Amino acid sequence: MFVRACLLILALSLLSIVAVTQSTIPMSASQGVVDPSRTSLNNRFDAMSLSSVSGVVIGMDGRPLSNAVIQLQDVDSGSVLTSVQSSVNGAFSFSNIPVGNYEVVANLGVDQAHERVRCSHSDTPVILRLNTASTPEPGSGNTVSVKSLRVPDKARSAFQKAREAFQKSKFQDAWAHVGKALAAVPNYAQALTLRGLLRVHNGDRSGAEQDFQASIKDDSSYALAYFAMGAAQNVDGRYAEAQQTIEQGLRVDPSSWQGYFELSKALLGRSDYRNALKYAVKAESFETNYAPIHMVKAHALLGLRFYDEAATELERYLKLDPNGAHSADAQRSLQQARAFTTTDNR
Repeated sequence: MFVRACLLILALSLLSIVAVTQSTIPMSASQGVVDPSRTSLNNRFDAMSLSSVSGVVIGMDGRPLSNAVIQLQDVDSGSVLTSVQSSVNGAFSFSNIPVGNYEVVANLGVDQAHERVRCSHSDTPVILRLNTASTPEPGSGNTVSVKSLRVPDKARSAFQKAREAFQKSKFQDAWAHVGKALAAVPNYAQALTLRGLLRVHNGDRSGAEQDFQASIKDDSSYALAYFAMGAAQNVDGRYAEAQQTIEQGLRVDPSSWQGYFELSKALLGRSDYRNALKYAVKAESFETNYAPIHMVKAHALLGLRFYDEAATELERYLKLDPNGAHSADAQRSLQQARAFTTTDNR
């Protein structure tokens, strides 16, 4: 899929990580040092006497499953405390749960999956995998739109050449070929999105957004256009707009790890740390080896003042990408998280 090969969207993602993570560690405004008064365990848990569980149900192909019945059961008695159905993107959640041990059970037809969880004072993420193949929803990432099938061979061939050049970082060649595709078919959604990505590469984010919008207008079932535009909006710090755009894309393709990752960054930028963590975990359930996911998880945990867990995520990031563009930032954040942990343990 072109979504998986779209390396420039990943570059866009990296551009906005520093912006969305720089304010998650509490600092003294006057001195630029750690403020120990903000790390007391009482403050940390005062407003969190109840817990929650959130997760996703996926099939054996890794895609989300809707309409599964998820039960929250008492571990000792096996009694069902409450139940919900998974949404179109496989998501479910339970809120206002007393601290304790529970069994989370998913049922769909004759298939069942379960996981025992320990609910503390934070949201507990769960991924339940059923031995069922998902059925793609109309307009999902596995469907081909009618409009794309109607594209003439000449334009399709030019687009394929542009895409191959793009993947090889031959951006001038990609620009020439995508221009030919759009000369043949001006409203060619995939080609408009690719040209938008090339505009971002050239520093023309305004022109890029116009291309993404034109792509969505032409083919509203092309999820990559939403994710590309959301990534660009995250880079610009327009997090509320990015959230709205990316959520639209996830309604089209609810199994896109890139979509959930960009959504987690938008939420982090809006200081919605719980949901930022939730969607970063969901992104990780589809793509486990993309190091920046751990960076976003770490800063969401820092925002929630879970410093031990944040340090673990930063260590995972550095293990996966020890010499990456954001490794120095990760090292600094790791030192600060450890400083908070030391203060908490005094």
